[in-house]
Amino acid sequence: MIRTEEFTQDFALQELLKMVASGRIHAQVAQAAAWNLTDKMSWRELAAKSVKHLGGRPPTRYFSRGQLIAAQQLAATAQTRAQARIDKGEKPKEFPSRVRNAQARR
Repeated sequence: MIRTEEFTQDFALQELLKMVASGRIHAQVAQAAAWNLTDKMSWRELAAKSVKHLGGRPPTRYFSRGQLIAAQQLAATAQTRAQARIDKGEKPKEFPSRVRNAQARR
C-alpha cells in the first residue's frame, strides 16, 4: 500500500480515495465521483454512459440516478475537504516517482 499523497498531488482525489478506502462507499458511486474528478466527465456524460449487451438486449445505464446523486455529494465533499486543506496553507508533497526510468536500467 502507498499513501494517497504518493499516488496523486490532487487534494480532491486524495480526499476521495480516503473516503473510498473506508469501505462504506458503493463501488459505482466511487467510480462516478472519480471519473468526474480525474477525467472531468460531466454528470450529464456520466448519466449517459451505458453498457451494451450482446444478443439484442437493450443497453443498461452504467449508473443509477441514486448513484449519481450520491457521487455528486461525494465529489463535493472531497472538493470541500481539499479546499479546507488549501485554505490552511497545505501544499502538495513531492515524492520520488515509483516508476523506474528506462535510462537508469541501462
